[in-house]
Amino acid sequence: MPHLPARFACAWCVHLLAVPLSLAAAPEASVNYPARTVRVVVPFAPGGSDLVARMLTPGLTEKLGQSFVVDNRAGAASVVGSEIVARAEPDGHTILFCTSSLATTAAYMKKLPYDPVRDFAGVAQVGAVPFVLVTHPALPVTSVKEFIALARKKPGALFYSSPGTGGIGHLVNEYFAKQQGIKFTHVAYKGTGPSVTALLTGEVQFGMFNISGALTIVRANKVRTLGVAAVKRLPFAQEMPTLREAGVDIVAGPWYGMVAPRGTPRRAVEILNREVNALVTRADMGEKLAARGVVVETGTPKAFADLIKADIQKWRDVMIAAGIAQE
Repeated sequence: MPHLPARFACAWCVHLLAVPLSLAAAPEASVNYPARTVRVVVPFAPGGSDLVARMLTPGLTEKLGQSFVVDNRAGAASVVGSEIVARAEPDGHTILFCTSSLATTAAYMKKLPYDPVRDFAGVAQVGAVPFVLVTHPALPVTSVKEFIALARKKPGALFYSSPGTGGIGHLVNEYFAKQQGIKFTHVAYKGTGPSVTALLTGEVQFGMFNISGALTIVRANKVRTLGVAAVKRLPFAQEMPTLREAGVDIVAGPWYGMVAPRGTPRRAVEILNREVNALVTRADMGEKLAARGVVVETGTPKAFADLIKADIQKWRDVMIAAGIAQE
């Protein structure tokens, strides 16, 4: 090195030292993820979707060496909790355990304080809970084919219940109607319980409920099961035919997954995706999820992000076709 004045020599040495230190820091930060407790925001009250999240967090804690803690932030049909994560520091230590409401809310509401496509990075899908088409025993149909024929013969005469306007339980029935060119009449209730009770008491003639909420009444023969909106028969309910077996190409149901704030380091996303996929495909975890009606579905972060985007467009199209106004 040529002779330099002391003040320049000092600066030169600091520069040489700083470069390798800065280069070493970035890989170290990635390798050490997670570096502290990971906050798993569930945008619903305890006792519902958070039960699935709470099945996963102990396994992630054990595998990754840092605590994964569920934080319930309910409100405004999942908007409150989702906004918290959208605005969080994108370092991988705050993630959203989301459901299909992330997509249906975006389709139903005119304005949101976040963009579900732009403001989140897909992390991993956990699984889905397929819908099952069930009817009141008094309805004179025993198959999907007979059900569709009756609906076409009496447009609007068949009433169905849902847990609320604009939710996936409402939209899936309109999706069915749109696909088959028939018309149903919707009756909205406040929650899954009241909507199922409405079917049992005969206030409505049919409904499409997620399998976890309907399995008890199905196996008690309180309703007639026509088909499950799944790709194939469910491992825990092999006796139920799929709608596809009846010629109706509908695969739908609430899904579960994880997203992170946009800008979260790729390394953190990859680690979470890898560990979630490994966890949910374990035999013991699969059994626990099946007990709640969850069919395990895994994939890449991009595949999950693409699913969210596609679902938003699908449910918007259904709303337009059914004349459902946004709020």
